[in-house]
Amino acid sequence: MNTVVATPNSNYTLSGWYVGNRLVYTGLQYTFTVTEDVTLVAKFAKKTPSGGGGGGGGGGGALPGTPQDVTQTSEVQKPSITANNGTIIRTSKDGTAATFTPVDDYIIVDVIVNGKSLGPVESVTDLKTGDLIECITQNIAGKQE
Repeated sequence: MNTVVATPNSNYTLSGWYVGNRLVYTGLQYTFTVTEDVTLVAKFAKKTPSGGGGGGGGGGGALPGTPQDVTQTSEVQKPSITANNGTIIRTSKDGTAATFTPVDDYIIVDVIVNGKSLGPVESVTDLKTGDLIECITQNIAGKQE
């Protein structure tokens, strides 16, 4: 089994985990079995400010957040990887390596593996089942995610 965790920024909510255009799960933590190469994307939506009164209805129409690609392709090793907005994460087929690619207007501030800061690296190797990896990004405008 593989587990991925989405951590939305305070102004965003998780819309769900998607494979292509297909919604596969709506919770923050998704555990699944890999049977083939797959790209799993966590999609976020900007929270709408709550207003007072007024009619119901609606929903939808939320602005999309920054997706995170998480590719899990093997059951050999199963590290748990979390990231906030601003990063595309890809793992190797055997699960022993991960790369972090910042998206537009973001930089990697730190990658933490099992509680140890590695600094703003773009990849980690020698991962094992049970390893906890966190990628922290910052918007170039200065807001840490």
